[in-house]
This record gives sequence, C-alpha cells and structure tokens, in this order.
Amino acid sequence: MSKTVDCPVKGFSGSVVFHDPLTWDILDTFEEAHAKSNQYRDSMNYLKMYKTFVPGILVCVEGWKLDSGKNYAVETFPSTPIKRCIEMIWWLVDQITIIINGEETDPNE
Repeated sequence: MSKTVDCPVKGFSGSVVFHDPLTWDILDTFEEAHAKSNQYRDSMNYLKMYKTFVPGILVCVEGWKLDSGKNYAVETFPSTPIKRCIEMIWWLVDQITIIINGEETDPNE
C-alpha cells in the first residue's frame, strides 16, 4: 500500500508517494538516520545534519509524481536553494511522522 500526498513546497510541486504502512526495516532506517543527524545538530553543523538525515527520509518515499518529472535519490536530492530544500526535508519528515503516528482524525467527524 502507499499514501500519495500533494506537496506544497515551492519548487517541488506535484505529489509524493510514501510507503504506508512503513515496514520495520524502513522505520529502523529512518530512526537511525534521525539519531545520527541529531549528533550534528548538537554541534550546530546543520548542513551535515540535513545531509545525514536525507537517506532515512527517502527510504520512506515510494515514488515521486512531481510536475518537474524529477525522481530524487540520496545522490540527487538537491541542497540548493537551501531554504527551499530544508523546507522540503521538514515537510517530508512531517508526512512520515503522520504515517508513524497514524492519521489525525478530523474533530468535525
């Protein structure tokens, strides 16, 4: 199964297809990358922090349906323009966190 989410980040318009549910191996890879990246955060080496986290994030992505037609991998995930790329990283993390924790329910339902 998978989950397709429209991407609101400028420069990455289209949608991203996430593995859903995540397997134990995917979740383990994500968590290991997160823990490793935190070591760089603590030393305020933010560029290295993001670079270290990207492989754990991308393992959760099943595919890309971006308007640009690009398909990103660890080797090709952009780092510039930095502000936009960091926004994309955090948007991906937010979507993965929703998958990990389960969908939030609509209080109006």
